[in-house]
Amino acid sequence: ILSYMETTLLPYVTTRMRDTYGILTIPHGDFMNVREPESGWVPLGPEPRYLSNYVGMRNRLSILNEQYPYAEFEDRVRGAYALFLTFLDHLYENKDAIVEMVSEADRQTIARGANPTASDGIVVEYGVEAIAELLTIRGYEMEIVEGFGGRSMGRPTEQTRTYSDVPYFSRYTPERTVPLPRGYFITAQDEAVIDKLLQHGITVERLTESVTATVQSFSVTAVTPSSRSNQGHYTSTIEGEFSTEEREFPEGTYYVSTAQALGNLAAFMLEPETNDGLVVWNYFDRYLATQWSNAPQTYPVFKQIEAVNIVKKTVERNR
Repeated sequence: ILSYMETTLLPYVTTRMRDTYGILTIPHGDFMNVREPESGWVPLGPEPRYLSNYVGMRNRLSILNEQYPYAEFEDRVRGAYALFLTFLDHLYENKDAIVEMVSEADRQTIARGANPTASDGIVVEYGVEAIAELLTIRGYEMEIVEGFGGRSMGRPTEQTRTYSDVPYFSRYTPERTVPLPRGYFITAQDEAVIDKLLQHGITVERLTESVTATVQSFSVTAVTPSSRSNQGHYTSTIEGEFSTEEREFPEGTYYVSTAQALGNLAAFMLEPETNDGLVVWNYFDRYLATQWSNAPQTYPVFKQIEAVNIVKKTVERNR
C-alpha cells in the first residue's frame, strides 16, 4: 500500500490536478531547514495520531486535503473539490485492483499474527529517508528572524522563488523493532483500556478458562511525562526490559490476538514502547506509578510467544 501510494497514486493526482483542473499540488510538509530549503521537505511524522497515517495502519488508502491558507476562499473550495474528485476517479478506475490489494494486506496481517517469525517486528524507533520523486516547491525567498522565545525562524519576503529538485523525506524506516507476538494478555481489568480498543474496531476476547502460557513481560524502570500538555494530556514514555516467563492467566483475563485484520494497529496500541500507543496517552499511568515502592512495576500487558489453546469469547462493546 505504501509503495502504491508513492509510485502510482501520488504521480496520478499531481498530473491530473495540473492537466485537468489547472491546480498545482504538493505533498504535505515543511522545509526541514529554512536556511537551506533545498535540503528537504518533510511531513509531520509517522505517528498514527495523524489521521492519514492511522488509516494506513488499518491497511487502507488515505489522503490529506489541506488548501493553501492564503488563497481566496472560493479557490480553496474548488481546490478541495477537485482533489477529492481526482482521488475518487482513480479509485473508480482501479477499483478491482485496489480492493484486491487491501484484501491481500488484511490476509497477510492475519497470517503474520497467526504465526510470527523472527523477522516480524513492531517498529519502536524510526529513521527517515527520501522517496525517489523530487519536488518542485513554489515559495518565497526566506529571511531569518528571531521568533517566540528567542528561537530563529524563517519569514517569507515578498520575493517569490521556485525551489527545484527538493527531496521528500516521507519514507520512515525501522531503527529498532521488538518481536510481534501472537497476542496480548491484558491483566488490568480496566474498562477505559478495553473500550478504547473496541472503539477502534479491534477484536478483544476474554478467557472463559484459565490458561498457562509462555509470555514476555515488561519490567518498567522509568516513566517520563512530557513537560507540555498535548491535547489535554501530559503524554508518557516508559523504559524497561522484557523477560520471558511462564505465567497463568485466570478466567476473565482479556486477550487480543494479532491474527486479525487490525493486528498491526492492536500491536501498536498495546506495545509499551511505541511512540503513540495507549501508554503514551496515559491509559496505563495508574499501573506504572511507583508511589509505594521503588521496585520496577510490571506493565499489565503480556506478549504471547508460543501457541497455546485458549478458550475465550468475544467481548461486545457497550454502546
